[in-house]
Amino acid sequence: MTDLLISDFLTGIMIFIRIGAMFFFAPLYNSNSLPTLVKLALAVIITYILFFNVEPYPFKEDDSVVYLFIFGMKEVLVGITMGFTLNVVFQAISFAGLLVGRDMGLAMSSMFDPISGDDGNVIATLL
Repeated sequence: MTDLLISDFLTGIMIFIRIGAMFFFAPLYNSNSLPTLVKLALAVIITYILFFNVEPYPFKEDDSVVYLFIFGMKEVLVGITMGFTLNVVFQAISFAGLLVGRDMGLAMSSMFDPISGDDGNVIATLL
């Protein structure tokens, strides 16, 4: 019985670590305009939703803390990779908007982009 509870707890922690690392690097969630408590609550809610769709962590009694630490670092790296990939996609869309706006003649009109924190033309900010 306790093996099942420990396995469920470790599964939830590993999901939370991955989602938290992704939120740290995702473009919409890493800005300072979103409070840390809201990010934490959103990560907990998404962890709860995903928990029932993931296989439980195969916990064994002889697993050491070092093994769990390495597994946690793997989850952090996967979350960072997911957030960084999402950031690259958003930057590519913004750059495409810059090119389209320049071709339309909107290169001189600039608008503040609150997500990236710099000025861009109207089409890039819209995209």
